[in-house]
Amino acid sequence: MNISRVGSCVVAIGVALIRLAPALAQTAAAQPVVLADGGFETDDAWQRHTRFQSAVHTVTGAAVRNGERCVRLEAALSTHPASVTQTVADLPAGIYELSVWAHGEGSLRLAVAGAGARTFTLTGTAAWQLYGLAFELDKPRAAEVSFVVPGGNVVLDDAALTPADADLRARWQRQQTVLQELYYVPDGYSAQRPASRASRNRNRCRVRTARCTTTAVTTRRGTSSRPNWRSGLQSAASRCATWLKPLRG
Repeated sequence: MNISRVGSCVVAIGVALIRLAPALAQTAAAQPVVLADGGFETDDAWQRHTRFQSAVHTVTGAAVRNGERCVRLEAALSTHPASVTQTVADLPAGIYELSVWAHGEGSLRLAVAGAGARTFTLTGTAAWQLYGLAFELDKPRAAEVSFVVPGGNVVLDDAALTPADADLRARWQRQQTVLQELYYVPDGYSAQRPASRASRNRNRCRVRTARCTTTAVTTRRGTSSRPNWRSGLQSAASRCATWLKPLRG
């Protein structure tokens, strides 16, 4: 046996494995975290929470998106919400997305205790739509995930908890960068899906470095200055637009 040839083969295999390691790691990271019974097929995996004038029902038949069962959450009052929760043990640090398919009418809130929450308004359509919450854990820990209906009638199916892929990680970093500078997330910069609209802030640009200019005012007592907030805000908005332009990429 040629020892040098065997050695060359071993070295070649080692180099190939090193080159493949990042791709293999990325493939593994893209695999969903296993939520127990993400399709709500049993009554055991999810804790159901109801109060007066709220309920969680098991749904079967044609109303189900996948499998044989799903759940419907009903709540007549926002002070008496209906919810389902589950705790995922030993979730590694990183960026994730909690998602669920839903339809109905009312409000739906996705939440991860201590990490984030989003509330959506459903308009009564019968078509299934995917709702998601992107969030980040700074250290490994158990995470309680919940789907809450504080008012309305909403059907849920196919819940999932997935580590961020490269696209979501990039969108999350861009969102956090904008949030640090502007204290809110403008339209087009959210990592969430469907993206939240920032219409109430559309004409505002609260940049940390914004400064109010002054205008000279002459009175009988002499010349003094007073704040010119309009000019200051226009200047801030101009700097904001200039700063955001390269991020839109």
